[in-house]
Amino acid sequence: SVFSALDATGRADATYFFYTSDHGFHLGQNGMAYDKRQLFETDVRVPLFVSGPGVPAGATLHQPVSHVDLAPTILALATGGALTPDGWDGTSYHSALLGAAGGGRKDVLLQYYGEGRQTETCGAHRLAYHTLADGTVVAWDVGEYEPAPCDGENNTWA
Repeated sequence: SVFSALDATGRADATYFFYTSDHGFHLGQNGMAYDKRQLFETDVRVPLFVSGPGVPAGATLHQPVSHVDLAPTILALATGGALTPDGWDGTSYHSALLGAAGGGRKDVLLQYYGEGRQTETCGAHRLAYHTLADGTVVAWDVGEYEPAPCDGENNTWA
């Protein structure tokens, strides 16, 4: 394993480990067949664990961190804080990781711009509902799409 190889070469104590993930699809949660761009708690909170030199074991940071913060943080850790680039979307939280007060950010902006199109299509698929003999209500997409006005403002949350 990676950990064993680092231990064997004496580099484990000089290596930072970052573990994080994607938030996955809803798969039935919140009444959705599949999707992952709404801002439910399960969408915006993903695991992020960091260990390495100077990072206090078992510590928890109670500040917002986004995946765009990973690159400036890793760069700052690799250079001892000497490089913290201006103009990047992310903010380094390396000083907070090492136990210093401050650093990082106080908020994170979360946005959805659509599926990579220049303009976003708004609307919804029409669902058909049916009540089964046991009283369970089921819904399925009947393939009709109802367009709706899209103003570019109501699809952004903070």
